[in-house]
Amino acid sequence: MTVHSRGFTLIEVLVSMVLVSMVTMIIALVLRISLNAWERGEDEGEKAQIYTALPSLLGKQMQAAVHTMSFQGASESDLPFYGEKNVFSFFTLFSPMGTPWQGLVKITYQYDDIDQVLEIYENRINVQEDIKEIKADDRPVSEIPGVSRFSVRFLTETELKESFKRRAFYFSDASFQEKWEERNKDLPAYIELDFALSDNKEAPIRKWLIKVGGRI
Repeated sequence: MTVHSRGFTLIEVLVSMVLVSMVTMIIALVLRISLNAWERGEDEGEKAQIYTALPSLLGKQMQAAVHTMSFQGASESDLPFYGEKNVFSFFTLFSPMGTPWQGLVKITYQYDDIDQVLEIYENRINVQEDIKEIKADDRPVSEIPGVSRFSVRFLTETELKESFKRRAFYFSDASFQEKWEERNKDLPAYIELDFALSDNKEAPIRKWLIKVGGRI
C-alpha cells in the first residue's frame, strides 16, 4: 500500500502566519500595558516617599534651627534665617547622619521653577569663616526633579500669640509673611510649606505647618 504525504496549502500557511502574528501582537500589548502599569506604580511609590520624607526632614531641621552661635575665640555671631520665593536658607544643629545634635549646618533649599528641580545644599560650619553663601560651582547634596511647586511662608511669634488670644486654631493667608529678611534677629514661630510633586501644575498642592525651634 502506497502512503501519499500531503503538504500545507498556501491558504493554510497564510492563516497560520496571521494567527501567530495576532498572538504575538496580543502578548506584546499585554507586556506593554504591564510595564506601563509597573512604571506608574513605581513612580507613584517614589512620589509618596518624597511627600513623606521631605516634610519630615524639614521638620527635624526646623526643630533644631538656631539663629546665634558662639565660636571659639570669637563673640556670638548672628546666623541669618532667610526665605523668599524659590530660596530658603537657615542654620540647624540637625544632621540626617548620626545624632540630632551633631554640629552646626547651613541648609539651603533652592527651587528652579523653570526646570522644576528642587536643590538642597548642606554646608557644615566649623569656624565663623565657614558662614558664606553658596557658590555657582557648589553642588547640592540632593536634587528632586518634577517639583511643580515649592514655597514657604512664615508665621511670627507675635501673630501666634495674637491668635491664641483670639482663641483661633487656624491661620488665614494674612497671618503669614511671604518673605523673611536676614535682618530679622529672631526665628519665625512656624513655617508653612507648600509642595507639589507632579507633571500637572494644576495638581492639588499639599501644605504642612512646621514648628521652628528656638535659641540654645
